[in-house]
Amino acid sequence: MIGGPGSSIALSAMSSLMRQLSVTSNNIANMNTSGFSRSRVDLREMPSNLGVDVGRVAAEIGGGAIESTGIPTHMALAGNGFFAVRESGSGLSYTRSGSFHFNRDGFLVDSGGRRVQGFQVNSGSGALQGAAGDIQLPSAAGSVRATTKIEFSANLDSNSEIKAAFDVNDAPNTANFSTSATVVDSLGNPHAVEMHFRKAGTDTVTDPTTGVSSQVARWEWYGVTSESGTPTVQANGTLRFTNDGRLYDSNTADSTFVFSGAKSQDVSFSFGNPVSSGGTGTVGATQYAADSVVNGISGDGSGYGAVMGTRVDTSGTVFALYANGQSSPVARVAVATFASPTGLSPLGENLFAATPESGQALLGTPGTRGAGSIYSGALETSNVDLSTELVQMLRTQGGYRANLRLLTVNDSLTQEIINLRR
Repeated sequence: MIGGPGSSIALSAMSSLMRQLSVTSNNIANMNTSGFSRSRVDLREMPSNLGVDVGRVAAEIGGGAIESTGIPTHMALAGNGFFAVRESGSGLSYTRSGSFHFNRDGFLVDSGGRRVQGFQVNSGSGALQGAAGDIQLPSAAGSVRATTKIEFSANLDSNSEIKAAFDVNDAPNTANFSTSATVVDSLGNPHAVEMHFRKAGTDTVTDPTTGVSSQVARWEWYGVTSESGTPTVQANGTLRFTNDGRLYDSNTADSTFVFSGAKSQDVSFSFGNPVSSGGTGTVGATQYAADSVVNGISGDGSGYGAVMGTRVDTSGTVFALYANGQSSPVARVAVATFASPTGLSPLGENLFAATPESGQALLGTPGTRGAGSIYSGALETSNVDLSTELVQMLRTQGGYRANLRLLTVNDSLTQEIINLRR
């Protein structure tokens, strides 16, 4: 028979210590679970010195090491905050585990299929748009980008002879040097553009600052397409070079391209940083006594391409990568912060719920309002320290045994009192 206040005190201690042992066991069990936050049991004395009970079970948030996985959609938070996830038909919950992937519908989800929350990003300006919501890859492929600019880096041989007037139908004999570039039209079709350069003679230019006149070599260039088998000049202009081989200036007479079935488009041609505009004249086109050669041609056009992958930068911005070489920002991952993170209620599965004690979640972006930064291709490991948990387990075991002994003693004393009254 058990009775008396001593027995009640011992029973309360044993119950509380069992809860503590349960929490310790869960910590040890999850020591290798990514993003797991160790929990501790806060015990408190009961009123009137009548035992002990569990005040609360609090999670110790963060502090785990960052471990690389090489998977782009895996994310680790270095610092404060939680990822926000939403299960269909329910509210938000919060986690430190960033083991995410894109499901078949293009939504970024956690291992339980809950959708990760983020802010939509304007693909042009990069500005955030609207409130946080589900992160989803665009269903359409990468948008077509018609060419608007072509940049050249080349040397034109200063020893080239002056050619007769350029004849589009006899380019090999009326141009000193030829190469090709690509222009993408508004439908995403790539078009080969033959670029012909002809040495045309010399011009006299006067320095507006010093009034000194000098001779510059003049070249003409022509952009030719052959859509229907007939070569047509679609762009042309001039290049002029100083007597030490630097680009003096460049001018474009016409650069409006017209392709069958597509919108007409203006394409600017850049040949470097000319001397007349304050540049060095050595980046881009030059005219030295060496073979004519192209060092580089680049354009900003790109055709149609499907989504081939994703990447995430340290700001938490998710980019879609397309087969055509383009990339565009899709969303920025939201990070939730709380006034009292230890007041969150554990839900299991590495999830927490907001409570009046934790305060409402403040959804922001990584690195703002006290939120941590994001490491892509990595996960936060558990912050459980095995030696600490084993020590706690031994202490709990010792306390349980002592209270069990106390309970036995109280039972024995109670039995003695009963026997004396008989």
